[in-house]
Amino acid sequence: LAQVSTSNPNVTLDITTGKVNVAPNTPAGIYTLVYQIDDKLNPGQTKQATVTITVTAPAMVATNDTGNANGLTGGTAVENVLANDTYNGNPVTLNDVKLAQVSTSNLNVTLDITTGKVNVAPNTPAGTYTIVYQIEDKLNPGQTKEATVTITVSAPIMVATNDTGNANGLTGGTAVNNVLINDTYNGNPATLNDVKILQVSTSNPNVTLDITTGKVNVAPNTPAGTYTLVYEIEDKLNPGNKKTATVTITVTSGAIAANPDTGTILGFAGGTIQMNILANDTYNGGNPATIANVTINQLATENPNINIDPTNGKVIVQPRTLPGVYTLTYQITDKLDPANKATTTVVITIPNWITDLTVTKTANKTGVEVNENISYTITVTNNGTATVLAGRAIVLTETLPAGLENITYVATGGVYDATANTFTTAADVNAGQSVTLVVNGKVNANYTQSDITNTVKVDAAQLATDPNPNNNTATITTPILKGKMALVKAGVMSGDGKTITYTFTIKNTGTVALSNIVLIDAKIGLNTTIAGPLAVGASTTYSQVYTLSQSDQDLGTVTNTASVNAKSPAGNIISDISGTDETNDVPTVVVAPQSSLLTFTKVVSGTIPTVVGG
Repeated sequence: LAQVSTSNPNVTLDITTGKVNVAPNTPAGIYTLVYQIDDKLNPGQTKQATVTITVTAPAMVATNDTGNANGLTGGTAVENVLANDTYNGNPVTLNDVKLAQVSTSNLNVTLDITTGKVNVAPNTPAGTYTIVYQIEDKLNPGQTKEATVTITVSAPIMVATNDTGNANGLTGGTAVNNVLINDTYNGNPATLNDVKILQVSTSNPNVTLDITTGKVNVAPNTPAGTYTLVYEIEDKLNPGNKKTATVTITVTSGAIAANPDTGTILGFAGGTIQMNILANDTYNGGNPATIANVTINQLATENPNINIDPTNGKVIVQPRTLPGVYTLTYQITDKLDPANKATTTVVITIPNWITDLTVTKTANKTGVEVNENISYTITVTNNGTATVLAGRAIVLTETLPAGLENITYVATGGVYDATANTFTTAADVNAGQSVTLVVNGKVNANYTQSDITNTVKVDAAQLATDPNPNNNTATITTPILKGKMALVKAGVMSGDGKTITYTFTIKNTGTVALSNIVLIDAKIGLNTTIAGPLAVGASTTYSQVYTLSQSDQDLGTVTNTASVNAKSPAGNIISDISGTDETNDVPTVVVAPQSSLLTFTKVVSGTIPTVVGG
């Protein structure tokens, strides 16, 4: 592949790819490029062709603009007319185009062709003006676009803002110091240098405008009410440019103020809170409000047990008012002007009732065995001063030992929830009264500790505070009773060596009495029941004679072991193997005498026959 010719050096053929490329900033036009292909297999065999390239000019869009300016101060109405124009799809800049002003409808409105700004000269009359501008493509001179900029030149802006004011009708005075204080002239505070003031109307001739100062005055002894005064401001530089506003004046017969109050009292006893709700209220502009100049009206209360005494301003709380924070709303009214009122609130705090709860715990047994039932009686007593109301939950936490099982609860005076650790009272529990909870359980057969401890803790009931935590816990420890016994066996050989007298001593070495005592010695054929019970530390003795067998005599010793078992009061089986003393289980051995050696002699008697031929 080879480029033969091109009508514009900016239009070239890439012989490595076959691409025809146009360089940036190539003027618009139609260009040709001739290329040749040469057969690599048969050099010299060539063909030519022409590529026609149309290069377009960048698209330009000139978009109309609008702007505003104040005629008094002038200034820039449009920052850049090119801001919304495009060149080849991108924002146009002065690098791409030349800017020219074509025309203007007012010589004070001009285009700065070096920046694109449209400027308005100071003191330009108010009105709407137009500028026509042109952009020309620097790459393709003669390619132009035009657009129009519409400029609105305004007169100085005046704003007359409504005013409000207050005055005491009794004394009168200035209700508004200057009606111009919130008015503006061309964005700045309006003054009497800029405008003239005129009173247009008033709803009460006692309410007037001083046009030399802008003050609105109220004459003394003006009846209470709301009055309006309309005034006008007129531009001194542009007569006829006017604005009006309204001043609303509230004339009172004396400011009355009711301020919030707070108080606290114990609700169980109730009573009168030592306060006066009028103490911080004012009358006629700061003077103390009293029963002499105002009346009190209670508008609402969140608790019917809490009310205001309108004759003295005190708050009365009925006995047995529940704890909480309650709001009363009251109103004071001027006795001289019934329409002059003020409303506020009194927040009364009723703290938790003071309820000193004490807890005690007893067990039905001074000692308990494993596998034996035990019951605990928990008594919660209200030491006062307040009542625990019916349906209130007392927090009663029972810490049960690990060795107690098959737990049941029996509540008297309420319902106990073991999961939530709460005892909900069925009726009021007054000072001095109690509720009880019986906890039943069984000591686990595998419990190995020497005692079992149970602790209970009581906390204040709902909406109550317990002032004495020292009596809120009770603990009881019950020893674990254990059945245990020792069997000691002794044997004595008789003088003739034919019998052994065995003596069995059974001793109760445990902490519970034993009964149903069964003594067994298979060797001597013993299986007997001994009457009981056998008290703790007591012993009983049993004897039996055993006749030796030939085999016993042949062995020379008699060795055997006995056993004993019994029942504890809880039905537990207690057993022991005999020993030579209480501390061991060594078999009892008795030496047997050897039998005498017998000698046999054979004697032959008679006649010895004679044998013939012998």
